[in-house]
Amino acid sequence: MSRYDGLGRRESVENSGAAFAQTRHNIYAYNDRNELTGSERKAGSVGAPTAVVDAEGRLYEYDPIGNRINSAGGTDPQVTYARNAVNQYTALTGGVNASPVYDDDGNMTGYDGNTYTWNAENRLIAAETADKRITFLYDYMGRRVRKQVYSGTPGSWNAVPDETRVFVYDGWNLIRETVSGTASSETYYVWGLDLSQGMQGAGGIGGLVCGVSGGEVRRYAYDANGNVGQLVNESGVIVARYEYDPFGNEVRAEGTGAQGNPFRFSTKYYDAETGLYYYGFRYYHSELGRWISRDPLKESGGWNLYFFVGNNPLINIDLFGLFKNSSQYVEPVIEKVYQHGNNVLYRITSGAYITHILTKIPAGVAIAAGSAGSCYIGYMITSWAIEDTWLDGGLGAAAYDLQETVRKWIANRQNHTPDVPQADNPLIANEAETDLENHEEITLQIHHYATNKNQQYTPEFERIICKYGLELDESWNKRLLPHKGRHAERYHDWMLEQFREADSIAAGDKDLFIQYLNGGAFETVQNHPEMLTKEYWDRH
Repeated sequence: MSRYDGLGRRESVENSGAAFAQTRHNIYAYNDRNELTGSERKAGSVGAPTAVVDAEGRLYEYDPIGNRINSAGGTDPQVTYARNAVNQYTALTGGVNASPVYDDDGNMTGYDGNTYTWNAENRLIAAETADKRITFLYDYMGRRVRKQVYSGTPGSWNAVPDETRVFVYDGWNLIRETVSGTASSETYYVWGLDLSQGMQGAGGIGGLVCGVSGGEVRRYAYDANGNVGQLVNESGVIVARYEYDPFGNEVRAEGTGAQGNPFRFSTKYYDAETGLYYYGFRYYHSELGRWISRDPLKESGGWNLYFFVGNNPLINIDLFGLFKNSSQYVEPVIEKVYQHGNNVLYRITSGAYITHILTKIPAGVAIAAGSAGSCYIGYMITSWAIEDTWLDGGLGAAAYDLQETVRKWIANRQNHTPDVPQADNPLIANEAETDLENHEEITLQIHHYATNKNQQYTPEFERIICKYGLELDESWNKRLLPHKGRHAERYHDWMLEQFREADSIAAGDKDLFIQYLNGGAFETVQNHPEMLTKEYWDRH
């Protein structure tokens, strides 16, 4: 069972029952940028963590751009992070003493005794630990198709690998893994609907149904974020249990099948030799809570090229190591909300509700944003969410999206203020007040990211999307946003460039093409709707 705050952020989760080693409360806290600042795992009452009181608690502090300043875990000493001007950690002191090293392309080449080697395409091709050398081979799409492990010592590695793993994919989902060497095996992986309720819309996260090896079937069970929690054999016996801290460090890995299973945090492949998770386009280091190479999307994926899912892994996910994503896997909840009232605006601007909250006093719009958002969520969403218990984490993200919609709507009504109690959401309230001071009256309309009615640009977009079986007037290309009038040619030029880049990355993979745009260009426009105005491009 989960509880959420007024921003739709998860405050606590209770884990109980036979699937868990013991009953636990997981408790969380956040800062004003929605970054996770604390987590605690304990039995007893639920309250926000203010200090780490047991071995499984975590506290985090960040600078304004998302780099960790300090972290503390349980009874371990506090770790302090030194950062450089390009957001790379240069030294960790305290509980961990290490100095990460990077090459000129921003790839980590050394950390805590391990070394990493990269090719010209910024793909990790080798890693060395104190007693292992691991090499990697990729196909034309960047998928890892081979992994080899050698024994020895640095500078004196065995010529023949102890183990070779060969991988076969369907899209980006691993469907066959063949192991040869000291021990040989073959495992087939069966995938179903992931968190997107599609086959690969969420990068397979939460979608791995079972693994079949040597005639034995093991089924996967997940938490709300798509982290593997249990493995169950054909007799219904739990043969592996996993528990993680929010950033994917294993708190528990118990059972006879725990170590042999590579799929764990975020349903991604875990390399036990290096402690890294392979996401597709990048490798994730759970101890550091970040990627070990720059974002291939560059600044299109966010200003900080290394930090992981906005430092909020309880709501956000990353499909392939490109960008954080929350909207895709919560889409079913959002769609349900819109369907029940045709759209959100119909609900909050209709009948007695608008009569109740609006007056003509031009002060207090801050109260409107917070209160209308929280009241709407509390009153309207609860009953609809009951049917979506499988989407535990998604509901919180959907609620936050709705509050943002409410805020924008109220900010457009400059001459009104609600007659309701103090805002439950001061962060959104303050943003709304700022919006009001600088905002012209711009109505919310359905916006096509790629224009579908322009003689010059529409054919260019259609040439790209036709190979994916898509059309411009479909939901993937539309969003309710504040805008009016025609867009500047420079906007269309910019969006066309984003589509071409997505096409080059996706290479025919429809789901990846859409996800690339969702996490890059589309999210940028959602966060900066002023890009839809000619004035914006005149200034830039």
